[in-house]
Amino acid sequence: MAIRFDPDEFKAGGDAIALQEGVITKGDGVANYDIANNGTFVYVPGNRGIAYVSRFIWKSRSGATIGPAFGDQLDYPRYPCISPTAGKLP
Repeated sequence: MAIRFDPDEFKAGGDAIALQEGVITKGDGVANYDIANNGTFVYVPGNRGIAYVSRFIWKSRSGATIGPAFGDQLDYPRYPCISPTAGKLP
């Protein structure tokens, strides 16, 4: 969800809008997504009824499916990261 924010007044206002439907959430309501510094948005599709996710897919900015991010299914993936240099995180 997103809402208009005035940084000078430090106030939110207006109507909230959904940025992406169908983002899986944990039991406490935390959504599984991340946004890179360059604006790339990645999320885990699904709903609360899913115990785990086994496949990540690439999506275009328009929402079209591009294809699988990995060839094989993943067992209980946690904290995925995408690196343009295929390097490991510190």
